[in-house]
Amino acid sequence: MTGPGKVPQSSITVFDSSRIIPGNLYDKIHGEFPGVVFVDHIGVDGRLKAEFKPNAIPYSITSRNATGLDTTVTEAVYLIDAALLKGHVSSGVTLCAKNLFGATSINPDWHKDAHDGFPHNRDGSPSYAAIVDFWGHKDLGEKTFLFLIDGLYGNENADPPPSHKWKMAPFNDAWPSSIFMSLDGVAIDSVGFDFLTSEWPNLVDIAMQTTTYAKPPLQTIRLLKRSTILNATAYDAAASAYLSIGTMEPTRSTRAISEKQTGLSFPVG
Repeated sequence: MTGPGKVPQSSITVFDSSRIIPGNLYDKIHGEFPGVVFVDHIGVDGRLKAEFKPNAIPYSITSRNATGLDTTVTEAVYLIDAALLKGHVSSGVTLCAKNLFGATSINPDWHKDAHDGFPHNRDGSPSYAAIVDFWGHKDLGEKTFLFLIDGLYGNENADPPPSHKWKMAPFNDAWPSSIFMSLDGVAIDSVGFDFLTSEWPNLVDIAMQTTTYAKPPLQTIRLLKRSTILNATAYDAAASAYLSIGTMEPTRSTRAISEKQTGLSFPVG
């Protein structure tokens, strides 16, 4: 961005509203790009402290979730959403959509935060999903022009450091060593979900929640207009994106769900 893109370093902000930006990241980035701004929850040692605009998220239902948004987000022109490839204790997986939750005025101690619309119906039936409101929000999903998932390691859980190398092909007892990029958050999360549940089938199947919300409330209409992959089409796109990675065939979940939803078979190769 600061090279061929000619974006001034001072116009770039790296932020984590609800956590700290650790020294092993800050020192490396700041050393090479000293003009880049850093914002985190604490605001010490060169970082700025996050400030929040109150009542910035009109949830589609009555919700106890945090409603403040980091002013870094509300004042930004564009966002890049960079998530990690990992599972989650209540949401099943946490990828680009849930990553946006971290831009809200949540408590750093997650035990003290409401998580309305994060645990989903285990039988796969439709239910309210808070992440749809994040994707459809004018300062979150609508401002995001690039979605990234860091799959260099990947993990079954959100908190501990990665400890298990991946057994599935083509990794074969090695780290994934992969970076995923997309212009569409639904597509990239579908692919990330497929990788995670292929390696760890016990993770909760929540991908259906954001793609089969039959009658979305008014606040989420923006998302339906913006996204090019909804309902069964999401899995069609996910399978196509998966094949384009060029590393492996569609795995159990993407192929099975895609064919079930669309009635199509996806050729391999």
